[in-house]
Amino acid sequence: MDNLKRHHLKAHGQPFVKTAASTSSSESGRMPHPEKENAAPTTSFVCPVCDKNCSTIHGLIHHLKIHASYGKDDAAPSTSNENNTEVRKIPLLKSSAVIQSAFKSRIKTLRLENSDNFLEIKQFLNSKEQDFQDIILNELQKNELKVNCMLMCKYSKASSTGIVTEEKNFKTKNNIILTQTNIGEFYYSIVDKLLAETADFQEKESGWSLHSILYLEIRVNKFNPLHASSFIELPDIIKKKHAVINIQNDDNLCFKWAVLSALFPHSVQIPFVAYADFECITKPISSCEPSSVNSFTMKYQKHEPYSFCFYICYMNGMYKYPIVYRGSDAAKVFMEVATKEAEEIEYLYSNKKPMIPLTKEQQDANTSSTRCYICGGNFTKEDWKVRDHCHLTGVYRGPAHNSCNLKFKVPNFLPIIFHNLSGYDLHLFIKELGNDNYDINVIPENTEKYISFSKKN
Repeated sequence: MDNLKRHHLKAHGQPFVKTAASTSSSESGRMPHPEKENAAPTTSFVCPVCDKNCSTIHGLIHHLKIHASYGKDDAAPSTSNENNTEVRKIPLLKSSAVIQSAFKSRIKTLRLENSDNFLEIKQFLNSKEQDFQDIILNELQKNELKVNCMLMCKYSKASSTGIVTEEKNFKTKNNIILTQTNIGEFYYSIVDKLLAETADFQEKESGWSLHSILYLEIRVNKFNPLHASSFIELPDIIKKKHAVINIQNDDNLCFKWAVLSALFPHSVQIPFVAYADFECITKPISSCEPSSVNSFTMKYQKHEPYSFCFYICYMNGMYKYPIVYRGSDAAKVFMEVATKEAEEIEYLYSNKKPMIPLTKEQQDANTSSTRCYICGGNFTKEDWKVRDHCHLTGVYRGPAHNSCNLKFKVPNFLPIIFHNLSGYDLHLFIKELGNDNYDINVIPENTEKYISFSKKN
């Protein structure tokens, strides 16, 4: 009944009035359409605005909603391919605002505030369904989408110092929305996910209770799964950062070359690679009996590094025997060993050996060669042929472009690979990293885990 009242008010400009005649028209209580009351029985429903036939009453209601959004002349968004076609946009409500936009609005974040001060999450999310649908329909006129949502709430709990409040957020993963997607069903799948996350949070994080609901963020990304091309020159602002590998291919196999470049980023192996692993002993921790009134975390064991193994792998075979150490100062000794080995390898890198004289066969092969052994390209006047050799051994490797030879430099670092570095080993010796004045650069996964780190002496 509420839907019918809204339909009368939107499509016909007048409120729906229930009359005595209408109450007796059907035992089921359904009201006849004011413009169809005297029409002959039919299996279709005719739009009073544009005379279009709809097979069901639900289809007619949806059709009239489109009229209300797009106007009398259009019953659907324009699908014309002409560049000068004007497309009407669904107006965004005042409760939503674009707070972030990038790449010519291909990545956009919109925020729906809790202006009605709802205190129940489900009630708040249900109230934003129409706003969500309007936003998505508006963006779908431009392109297909990938969408995720974030619900921001404020929680509070009692502590020894008083009431503590913190903002907590709950997110959904990116989902694809196409023109044929049922947006209503999609939104309620998001609602179910957010409700499950909030319930799970309150069960696991004992003591937290909902204080207020702040807003719902809708993050909209452009989705174009069928876009492909060959080599495209990078803009100068990106190229100068030297952070993107842009494969120069002249075929339509750009995806294959991108995968191969990720799997095999280097044609020559790094001469030295170190591998390390720590072992710990667990010691019990004495503690007081915690209070049963407030939430608590009980610490009962402490992990202390007790031993490590450090092994350097060399490209030409055995370099040194593995270094194994056991003792209470294992973390400190490990940093001393790693620093010493890195300095020795740096000395080898900086003292390049000259090329060993070529044999008769090597000279003939170098003279007759027309292609670079590194990239496979032909030699030219602009990029001529040179002899490439290993700077550690002096052994001749093959004919190469001058540019390729200059790029084939020995590394200026020693990579150390750990077993479970970010999850465990790094926490054992990270304090020893800061015992001098040298900078430490990290690639973080979050505030507690680091994918890798580097330190320059």
